Amino acid sequence: MPDGNTSNNTTSADVTSTSGADVSITKTAASSNVAQGANVVYTLTPRLNGGVSLAGQPVTVTDTLGAGLSFVSAVGTGWVCDATITCTRTEYTGANFSNMPTITVTATANSAGTLGNTAGVSTALPDPVPGNNSASVNVTASNDADMQLTKTASINPVVPNQAFNYTLTARNTGPLAVPNGQSITITDQVPAGVTLNSLVSATGWACDALPFSGPGNWSCTRSTGLNANTNAPAVTVSAVLTGTGTATNNACVALGAGVRVDSNGANNCVGVGVTSTATEADLRVVSKTAAPDPVVAGQNLTYVITVDNVGPAAATNVVVSDTLGSLVNTGGFQSAVASQGSCTPNAVTNGTSQNLSCNLGTLNSGAQATVTVVVRPSIAVSGPRTNTATVRSTDVGDPNQANNSGSVTSQVTAIVDVTAAKTATPSTVAAGAPITFVATIGNTGPSTAQTVQMVDTLPSNAAFIDVVSVSGGGSCAPIAAGTVGGTLTCSWASINSGSQQTVNYRMRPLGSATGSTVVNSVAATTATAESNAANNSATTSTPVTAAQLDILVNKVDSSDPVDLGQSTTYTITVNNSGPSFGTNVVMTDIFPAPGSSPTATFSYQGALTVNAGGACTEPTMGATSGTLTCSFPGLSSGQSATITYVMRAETLTVNGATSGTAFNQASVVVDETETTLANNVVTHDTTARRFTVATDLALNKTAPAGPLTPGAALAYTLVVTNNGPLASDGAQVVDVLPAGVNFVSAPGCVNAAGTVSCGVGALAVGASRTFTINTTLATPYSGARPLVNSATVDAPGDTNPGNNTSSASTTVTGNASNIPTLSEWGLILLAALLGLMAWQHPAMGRRR
Repeated sequence: MPDGNTSNNTTSADVTSTSGADVSITKTAASSNVAQGANVVYTLTPRLNGGVSLAGQPVTVTDTLGAGLSFVSAVGTGWVCDATITCTRTEYTGANFSNMPTITVTATANSAGTLGNTAGVSTALPDPVPGNNSASVNVTASNDADMQLTKTASINPVVPNQAFNYTLTARNTGPLAVPNGQSITITDQVPAGVTLNSLVSATGWACDALPFSGPGNWSCTRSTGLNANTNAPAVTVSAVLTGTGTATNNACVALGAGVRVDSNGANNCVGVGVTSTATEADLRVVSKTAAPDPVVAGQNLTYVITVDNVGPAAATNVVVSDTLGSLVNTGGFQSAVASQGSCTPNAVTNGTSQNLSCNLGTLNSGAQATVTVVVRPSIAVSGPRTNTATVRSTDVGDPNQANNSGSVTSQVTAIVDVTAAKTATPSTVAAGAPITFVATIGNTGPSTAQTVQMVDTLPSNAAFIDVVSVSGGGSCAPIAAGTVGGTLTCSWASINSGSQQTVNYRMRPLGSATGSTVVNSVAATTATAESNAANNSATTSTPVTAAQLDILVNKVDSSDPVDLGQSTTYTITVNNSGPSFGTNVVMTDIFPAPGSSPTATFSYQGALTVNAGGACTEPTMGATSGTLTCSFPGLSSGQSATITYVMRAETLTVNGATSGTAFNQASVVVDETETTLANNVVTHDTTARRFTVATDLALNKTAPAGPLTPGAALAYTLVVTNNGPLASDGAQVVDVLPAGVNFVSAPGCVNAAGTVSCGVGALAVGASRTFTINTTLATPYSGARPLVNSATVDAPGDTNPGNNTSSASTTVTGNASNIPTLSEWGLILLAALLGLMAWQHPAMGRRR
């Protein structure tokens, strides 16, 4: 839609930029609480947040100790610190947004209370954000160990002389630990009518003698230290009330003399009251039943709890308690109905556990009551389930505690609902491009699914690539990449209720799948009984379009230019930019490149490496022309194959030149039709070089004088001598073999169509280098007679070119043409025939 007002389509904002560096600092203390007189350790972390480099820029960190702190030390890698806690470094060479080396400052907390400490950082450069140049931290110094006491009674109410237990627990709430050697004492202020009879447990405590009858103080002491926020072992002592009524028993905890003090006395003392009643009622759980038995997990399980009062007195406020655990989370508690009184909870309640409390009111002597509870149990593995109910009166003592609880054990059968779901991405795929499958195996419970297995029936028109991931500790049976058909099997030892696990794996449609669909199905099983088997399988269908891919090739060398006699490593990279899979990828590297005009000669030196499952056919070692062919079964989308090999710079083809260029051509083909062919061929050039040296090199060439017959071996010896005045490097000897001479070998040289080139290399003044060119005379021989062969040493800057060429002459005997000849006996026979013919001719004339 046209814009009716273009005048408001542009706005500007000015930003002021200045040269500088934003530095900041953070500071931490090893502990926020420290004992008075002890050391506290601070860590200072300077940081370069951004701006110009701090290379060559001094950095200063200062730390100002607050009142009550005194200096001990300051150290940091690369920092120089003094007693005033001024730390400097000459520079920081790290990048922006990086922390500088930390500085550790140690100080002594001399005073009690809150002690402050502030650190700062600065440079000589402007800082655009000065607000982050300082940091402070406070510590609290004290000698406090705040002791706390709790106390409980195991039974309440009781009847006279009925045994029960007091449990006293001392705790150090900190902030500092009580050291070894400083005592902790619990003092129990035993009231009249209470007798402490015996210790049930008191590990590490030394206690007064028992029995002990009140009124009076009974104590326990320990001196083995107690860390902050830690309970000491509990002191449990058996007691009785000798009369009736309520006895309140108070106890206190205190620290003995030592380095720690308890500045908070408000939590040091605690009391607990126990009532002894004149009447008594023996309440008991007569029975507890569970039905059905066994029950399937998640189904209704009914408990019936029957209680009665054996007397002799009536019991008021009778409470039945039952801790119901291992329930299914949704609707785990269904109902609770009492024959008298009421229960909490009493209707459907969610949660995996419930604390049931039913107040039955008054239960007369000889009377009975029931509570019917319905729950839905959960269990991971089939097995027993035990539940216990307890009955007590909050008003009347019960002389027999042994029958106040009743239990029932029933069997719960595990059951699960294992589900399977599956996705395929993308929804439509090109042939050869990867499809990512995610199979999700879930368990809606309520039990744990044991021995879970997923089986994927792999399609017949797609090739397996890999398993990307398996969650939950699962594993999959291995499948070779490229496999078509078969099954993928993945297993888990168990899957918990409410959990799910996934398998992420990939396949690629074959070219033959174009125009059809890839159908993939998965099924899940478990060794545990299932409530619903209809949701255990899933299927995906993915339409397949024509393949789309682009195979490209690139080539680089490790060094360019290359000095004569030195090597370079070529690296050829073949990449499939996808998205489809590339089948039967073939890379061909030709040297010299077809149609090129090289002015330098390189020889193949091997050292071949190839990855991605490739196999190569190499040129002959030392060849100056040839083809390297490497084949790969296939390349996935995004996958690269790399080939490396070495070639050596041998000669320059232009005499007197100081450099020349060789050309290689690398190309790649693939079975599939590509989206572009423009990047399937690359021609790479590499320069060989040498340097001009003003020195005199001389060449001397020798050969056998002969005579030699056709087919005979003929060795030429070429000696290059450096007459000075400078060391030589980069010269080459060039020998163009004349007609009638066949090349055999020349160590240290290369032969190119009868032109033999030998790199001289480094040659000191006065030194010589010898080359031998081994040849044979042609059969039949059609060359010149005598045979003359000339060679030249090619050295740019040579001060005396007159001695750069040398020739050798060899006499060749034997046939000079292809006219047939006769052996010695053939000649004798021919002479005899001619003589006979001459004798017969006159005789015939006389007869006429």
